[in-house]
Amino acid sequence: MNIQSEETLSARFPLFQGVAAYRATPVWRRAAKLRNHPGLLDALHGYCRDMCMPSSAAWPANKVFGQKFRYITAYSLIGNFVRWSETGEVPPTLKTLQDNVPASPRQVADLIKHLRAGGYVHAMSSPQDGRAIHLVPTQELLLEVARSPLACLRAAEVLGEAVPGTCQRLHSEPEFLAGWIGESVREYRGADILFSPFPTIVRFSERDAGYMALTAVIGCHYATVLGDQTWQLRPTQDVFARHFKVSRQHIGNLFLEARQAGLFAVREGKIINIEPDLVTEFGNFVIGQMAHYSMMAERVADRAKSENGSA
Repeated sequence: MNIQSEETLSARFPLFQGVAAYRATPVWRRAAKLRNHPGLLDALHGYCRDMCMPSSAAWPANKVFGQKFRYITAYSLIGNFVRWSETGEVPPTLKTLQDNVPASPRQVADLIKHLRAGGYVHAMSSPQDGRAIHLVPTQELLLEVARSPLACLRAAEVLGEAVPGTCQRLHSEPEFLAGWIGESVREYRGADILFSPFPTIVRFSERDAGYMALTAVIGCHYATVLGDQTWQLRPTQDVFARHFKVSRQHIGNLFLEARQAGLFAVREGKIINIEPDLVTEFGNFVIGQMAHYSMMAERVADRAKSENGSA
């Protein structure tokens, strides 16, 4: 079994080669501190545990928001609405969203139709032009899109990298939550140095519930390394299919592709032969997200404080 020891992982989490070119940027300089934190492995395991908690949504949220195109579309929709709310520029219409997302206009329109039917998006007439329809994110959409970001921020709070109580504030203040995601969208549109450098993460995220399944696999690995006997999500086709609300065959295909790519293998409910580079890639991805969302929360909080002070 190819498992890195806890001592090796926690002494200094290795830098993933995909982000080496960005190590001088503010977010990756901040992430470097996290890679040296002695509690990092526990925090990463906590992130996996949070992400694998069952969704409270009636819709198959793991399938809808756990896929790259759908997630980026919802994420961009929130960013568009926040930008318009703050500046009054570029109305948050379907056409604007279609211009933002690397997919066909029909794909975007179909997804928005389903999100509206599920109660995640409201369509409202523009205050300035009644003929224009604005796409307005609901609190439910904000929370589903923020699921991984909030889990990252909770991990950052545990490590002392985020201001204590920030997650609680985001849960209780929808405007702060929307502004936080909107700030992240601005950064993402400026330069994608947090997602595209991770090819395996990207590849899994393109599949229904693929990223969620990968997170569960890594969580199983961390549980083995840490000796955590409480981890209950065993990596079998039946367990993952039931938990993530996808077909057993779909999970089987993900497992098969991972084994053929040399990433990991699953046997009798256990992860075997996991590729160390995969563990490094996943860990760096989450560490980057921790640093990014901590910075975004500080930025939005400082802006709100400044605006309140000048009011």
